[in-house]
Amino acid sequence: MAPSPQRLHRSNTSDERERVSLLLKVARMYYEEGATQAQIAKHVGYSRPTVSRLLTEAREEGVVHIRITHPLERAMSIEKALAEKFGLIGARIAESKVLGNLTQNVARCAADYLIETSPEDSVITVSNGFAVNATIEAMPRMNWLASRVIQAIGSVSNEEVQVDASETCRRLAGQLGGRHIALPAPLVVSAPEVAYSLIQSQQVAGILHYAATADTALVGIGTIEDRKKGYIFDGYVEEETSAILQRDGAVGHICGHHFNAQGEHIVTPLCARTIGINLKQIRRLPRVVGVAWGEHKLDAIRGALRGKLVSVLITDRATAEALLED
Repeated sequence: MAPSPQRLHRSNTSDERERVSLLLKVARMYYEEGATQAQIAKHVGYSRPTVSRLLTEAREEGVVHIRITHPLERAMSIEKALAEKFGLIGARIAESKVLGNLTQNVARCAADYLIETSPEDSVITVSNGFAVNATIEAMPRMNWLASRVIQAIGSVSNEEVQVDASETCRRLAGQLGGRHIALPAPLVVSAPEVAYSLIQSQQVAGILHYAATADTALVGIGTIEDRKKGYIFDGYVEEETSAILQRDGAVGHICGHHFNAQGEHIVTPLCARTIGINLKQIRRLPRVVGVAWGEHKLDAIRGALRGKLVSVLITDRATAEALLED
């Protein structure tokens, strides 16, 4: 007597459940527990070729989905998105939540980028600041004898020596193995006449021209809200300049010059007393590598990107994702 359709259905369903259960067991042992096919065969009581066939079935029937991925792949997709959104020629993203110091992680990304993308006879102009200093500390020792590093802005006497432009210039050249060209002038002088006289002098004018025609600039992106140590305008911003910066919505500064949320230069009386390359010259450089990160820097970074003041951004994942949310 033939089995009823109901009994046949129950039998087929039971057989299918057992088969799927076997596929799951074999797949978990192989992909999650790391067991070999021989070990699985011994455990389930089948031959190794049968186990191999079961693993193939598991993939074909969707029991197992294989996806090749890595944290770096996600970082690279963010870098691409940043470049497309802001018209950058490059970006590097450091992981925000990894073992180690975030400053060191971002700085290592910046150092790696410079070494990987620069020729040995590079001409690099460099500003000051903690991000630039950290990048130099992360630099490997090179033997780029033909390289040149030029100081982009004057020195700040009240700044920590290690992060001053004269020192970052000297130390970067030391790491690259090339020659450094210092700018023998302060960042800010007492009066516009003094600045004009210095800028017109043959030595200073020649160095500033060299800096303005460099292959690459390495700069930090400062925020006017961050008045912690190393703030380069302490003692220089008089009441009139402060009022203009507030009125015109200053969000950050690069190489001693302030800009608003759109990256537009804010002209103040301070500009006429500042010695270094200006924002117009910075925009003309083939490549400006800006190194900055952190929530407190978001407005400044965003403004620099919108204003095309940097063409390469080195930052961390959290900052990059916040920039992409706009």
